[in-house]
Amino acid sequence: MIGEEVRIDSFSTISGDVISKADAYIGEFVRINGKLTVYGDLEIGRNVRIKNGFEARGLITIQNPASVVLILLIYIMLLFRLGKAEMLEVEDLNPAFVLPEKCFVEATRISTTKDADIYDSRISGSIRARDIYVSRSEFLEV
Repeated sequence: MIGEEVRIDSFSTISGDVISKADAYIGEFVRINGKLTVYGDLEIGRNVRIKNGFEARGLITIQNPASVVLILLIYIMLLFRLGKAEMLEVEDLNPAFVLPEKCFVEATRISTTKDADIYDSRISGSIRARDIYVSRSEFLEV
């Protein structure tokens, strides 16, 4: 995987090398089965496993999510104390993109052995799945 700025979310597994030409963000519990090379700053989460080591040319920051959780807890307690608990309600929050485990992603193709549901999306490339349901979406030619 090569990118200008690489962002890998928590609990992801990458088979192969990861190269970031700028900054990189690696979430918690990520597994990289190759080498990580970052030419900018690296922000890395807890329990990240990198099989063949890493190289970073910029600043390395190790995240500690405990302080963020504490701030969110204090904020929620303050909302309840002020009687503003209705501000915590979320209406119809749908994820932008959900990939099943063990799917294959390339720049022009996504393939999986599971079903694919596509809603309110713009897709550039091809999709291969067992069954595909598409609603209010647009497919662009590559």
